[in-house]
Amino acid sequence: MTKKTSFIKLMGRINEIRFGTNGYIFVDSWQGVVLAYGLQPDVVGSNFWETEDSRGNKATQMLVAAAQKRGAAMCQVLVEERIQPF
Repeated sequence: MTKKTSFIKLMGRINEIRFGTNGYIFVDSWQGVVLAYGLQPDVVGSNFWETEDSRGNKATQMLVAAAQKRGAAMCQVLVEERIQPF
């Protein structure tokens, strides 16, 4: 199996993971491209880098910055409705 095939299969499996009724996992690249989005797999490939939450926060940029910090990090974003692909 190639690295690309393995990656595609992994992202597909991640899309299937659920926590309760509405919980899911998502994976974005460091550049904000959606690689897996369990609740809405149709947005895979979209770039959410400039997407703002209802408070005007650039959610993906905040998540990437938190993930790149050493040690523990957290950020809070507000999602009120389904994300619309661009």
